[in-house]
Amino acid sequence: MQYFQFRGKNRRIVVLLRSAEAPGGYTLVSSGGDQAQLLVDEISQHLAKDVNALGHARSLLRQVGITVTQQARLVAPKLKEAISRELLHVYGENPQDSIHYSTEEAAPKASSSSSAKTPAVKPSNQGKQASNAAQSGSASNHTPTDVPISEQACRSDPVSLLSGEEILPLVDFTYQGIVPITWRRLYRSSKIDNNLGMGYGWRHGFSVQLEAHYQPGPKVGPKQPGRHWFELHDEEGRRHVFEQVKPGQTGLSNRNWLSLVSSARWQTNFN
Repeated sequence: MQYFQFRGKNRRIVVLLRSAEAPGGYTLVSSGGDQAQLLVDEISQHLAKDVNALGHARSLLRQVGITVTQQARLVAPKLKEAISRELLHVYGENPQDSIHYSTEEAAPKASSSSSAKTPAVKPSNQGKQASNAAQSGSASNHTPTDVPISEQACRSDPVSLLSGEEILPLVDFTYQGIVPITWRRLYRSSKIDNNLGMGYGWRHGFSVQLEAHYQPGPKVGPKQPGRHWFELHDEEGRRHVFEQVKPGQTGLSNRNWLSLVSSARWQTNFN
């Protein structure tokens, strides 16, 4: 599950209802009292400059019974009040550990001079061998990804000052239960070629697609293998590209710190 991230001081901050499950990769940093004021001050610039951040904060306040006009100078003190009363919990992003990448983009080919030979595998045993022969290593992809809407400052319509596109996030309802559900819709004028059932340009918070792609090798010239890769389209319509990896290996999308882990021949996990 992905959460709206406020921009703090050299970190990202997530604000959730007290009943919500703690997000992975984040630590609870709110304890009420004076701490609430410090946390609101940390994200105040984001609230003042980004209409999406301001709208999300106001939506959180509505969910805990606090009504306020969508103005940063009015939302901020109410947000502090909700955090002080522990109606809302604040989580800070954990420091990122350094990630080591493999320099190999594909599995190494066996050298003709090597004394060890790979045993022949019968077709009936290929699936069994693939599921058991886990390999270490990773494959990285540097394909550019759109800037998240939470990092784009918008004005009036709202129109992004970064891309010039219209970005309109809406929250239709929130269901409070064992697993809280918030139904969000998002319109982006840059995605008007796509219709996922809600009209052209519209997406919702659960519209995530994973697509497998293959490009055959060139028909002219030396024989070269084709290329396999995956594309993950998130709820904002952003495209994240991962190289296909073997069982036990990890595919990395370096532009956004997402990883794809292959744990079996036809099973892939996203983190």
